[in-house]
Amino acid sequence: MPTIKIKDSTHKILDEIFQNPEETIAAALKRNGYSNAYPCGGKGICGKCRYHVAEGEPVLSAEEENLLSKEELAGGVRLLCRSTFAGDGAIYLPEQEAKIESVGTVGRNGGWRIGVEARTAKRAEKILHGEVKQVEKIPTETAEQAEFDVAADIGTTTVAIALVSRQNGKVLAERTFNNSQREYGADVLSRIEAANAGHLEELQRFIWRDILQGIEGMRQDLGRNGNISRLVVSANTTMEHLFAGDSCEALGKAPFTPVSLELRKKHCRDIFPEAPKRYAEMEVIILPGISAFVGADIVSGMYELGMNESRKPVLLLDLGTNGEMALGAGEGFLATSTAAGPALEGGNISSGVPGVAGAICSLSMMGRRTLVHTIRNQSPIGLCGTGVLELAYEMRKMGIADEKGVFSEAYREMGFPVAQDENGQSILFTQQDMRQLQMAKAAIRSGMELLIKEAGLKASDIEKVYLAGGLGYKLNVYKAAGIGLIPPALKEKSVAVGNSSLSGALRYLKETDAAEKLEELRSKTKEMNLAAHPEFETNYYKNMNF
Repeated sequence: MPTIKIKDSTHKILDEIFQNPEETIAAALKRNGYSNAYPCGGKGICGKCRYHVAEGEPVLSAEEENLLSKEELAGGVRLLCRSTFAGDGAIYLPEQEAKIESVGTVGRNGGWRIGVEARTAKRAEKILHGEVKQVEKIPTETAEQAEFDVAADIGTTTVAIALVSRQNGKVLAERTFNNSQREYGADVLSRIEAANAGHLEELQRFIWRDILQGIEGMRQDLGRNGNISRLVVSANTTMEHLFAGDSCEALGKAPFTPVSLELRKKHCRDIFPEAPKRYAEMEVIILPGISAFVGADIVSGMYELGMNESRKPVLLLDLGTNGEMALGAGEGFLATSTAAGPALEGGNISSGVPGVAGAICSLSMMGRRTLVHTIRNQSPIGLCGTGVLELAYEMRKMGIADEKGVFSEAYREMGFPVAQDENGQSILFTQQDMRQLQMAKAAIRSGMELLIKEAGLKASDIEKVYLAGGLGYKLNVYKAAGIGLIPPALKEKSVAVGNSSLSGALRYLKETDAAEKLEELRSKTKEMNLAAHPEFETNYYKNMNF
């Protein structure tokens, strides 16, 4: 049985694990408590779980030979989900994302609440959820008796939580961190498949561990060990099922029937028996959704933004792995969801990364020179979602890509060199990367067009567009309109609202009639099924072009 040493970048041995016969490095790491991202669910098709061999010679798989260049293979690059060692070896474990940039939350009056970063560690049991900014002091003598509530937005890619004082309703801290369920894939379909393949309990354990560790970290860093009374959760329907431990069998096949879409109130131990004793009586409130595809995150956002009170049509657009949207005014709404895929969050992009330090988030071209701006002005490490979008716009503007997204011959085979990392390696944007962006763009734009049409409106009738989520917060609206992500008529009407799902969960904690308002929104909202819409396919292919 081979012994695999885990080393850091200074060659220090961090751990030693055993690899069972025929077992991949990914499986061995997971068995020993390590958490790593596998965007394709470990199927060996995305090539994102790369690591460097420190000692030994792993068996080369066909997938690695296909996905990795000759230079990468010669340099000891391999894939965790496909590597096996015939004998003893050592690996440099890839660093997990450090410091995810928080989207923050925006109140209805536009005033910013607190926004912080988060970080993850290599070992699952050592994940550190965030850096806390303290905004209120509680006297030491009352810290133990303090009562707190927590709001959580569970996204497919990231999770955001906020700690709230029950004494005055103020937000004490927020954190944003990776959803550890990403080990089973980057999108909801991968998670549903994993749950239905017998991994539901583990997926539930992952998200509960993430949230509870985040809460503990905030309390410890703030020096406040008071009681947590309520946890309010807002998420898409699949994430709520995984959080509650609900079966996903009916979510994975037509007619896509959720176990529940109602607002639910339970004690923590009733949902998650493994929770520590101190959380046993914590009330858990799961916010209501509309359908399998339009979840509580959209209802929560509509609630926070006061869409129920709007007199003129407004559009909420949540840009992420699932492009969810709702359109209408106080008397009624139409909502839909489209599978945009993870490209707009840096997923399925060869040099894609989340919104972390060093991610290329914006850029411009002068002649053949590319000027890049990275998060926190760190050395470039890859492209996040906004960087991908802006690059496509600039390439189209400069004629490097045509209206169909096809690269000029000079870059068609190897890709376009965007920048170099600190080691002098090129950060490339490939033809396949462009296709991933085009598919995401086409899905979202088609969804918007058909939603507007089915509502009997024109784009010019819409008074305001709320752009929610991480991409919406950082989006260059003019460049987004330039590549056709949003209709040109809406670019002047668009406003970033941050994490409206989390904001809605926070608002729920403050208002005694919140449940009634959420139910009213649900009753007034009708879903449009894009998959069954006769015009979606035609619009989709049309909108692939720039």
